[in-house]
Amino acid sequence: MGFMENYRLGKICKEHAKEIPDRFSDIERYVAYAIDEAQENEKIEKATKEMLEEHEIEYEKVVIDGKLYDSKKAEKLCPTGEKEKHLFITEKGNFFTCDVKHIYSVIGGGMIRVCGDIGFENIEPITQEEAREILGKKNPDKYIELFGEVEEA
Repeated sequence: MGFMENYRLGKICKEHAKEIPDRFSDIERYVAYAIDEAQENEKIEKATKEMLEEHEIEYEKVVIDGKLYDSKKAEKLCPTGEKEKHLFITEKGNFFTCDVKHIYSVIGGGMIRVCGDIGFENIEPITQEEAREILGKKNPDKYIELFGEVEEA
């Protein structure tokens, strides 16, 4: 277990220490709470999976400048760095950004995690140069796959 996980669980243990009887040592309290948290996370994951299976994903399809952009047919490449916005490429090699709506779940300690995509909206075409810049920073391997090898710095 890494430092941050130990720190986070230790902090949670201290916050919830009153819930664990006094006869237990700090380590026993820590382990008991960690086990309880893991079981809770399992329940959350199962409920989230069921919700994703029941939810139909909402795709967006728009015509801009005589070209059809369809988030269902396009490949999602990477986040752009703007909140909830991702970069996509069409089957014909055109790029666009799109807002992605997610299902979130709260896991132990109040942390939030993305569990799945449930919708796409606000398609905005971008140039190949803009896509290169985003991919170069956010997904260099995909950049190399699409545009070829680059010179080492």
